[in-house]
Amino acid sequence: MSATASISSSFEIPVVIAANGTYNITVGRTARITGIRVYNGAGTPNISVLKNGSANVSLGGLVPTATNAWLDLPLDGANTALTATDFLRIFTANASTTAVVITCIGNPAQALTVT
Repeated sequence: MSATASISSSFEIPVVIAANGTYNITVGRTARITGIRVYNGAGTPNISVLKNGSANVSLGGLVPTATNAWLDLPLDGANTALTATDFLRIFTANASTTAVVITCIGNPAQALTVT
């Protein structure tokens, strides 16, 4: 019988959006994105999150949001691993998308001893 265990730090990147447009964020460390939540204050704008400006992190590219509600974006698992030089691009065409919270876990994790 064998088992492995590891410990890693999780962190959030909160982004407050005041106007429509494109926003680039450099994480500056290796990590894996485990979730993206979006809050929309009004209307139903579309939003996308891209890795290095072209690879969809939010599954399906532009995702419609709901009014006055948080939405968990579906992730494209092939594009959730980040290196220290990667950047994330958030695009929204409507200023009512007021907050994006990107949840990450540090990578690589530190191995633990299992007995």
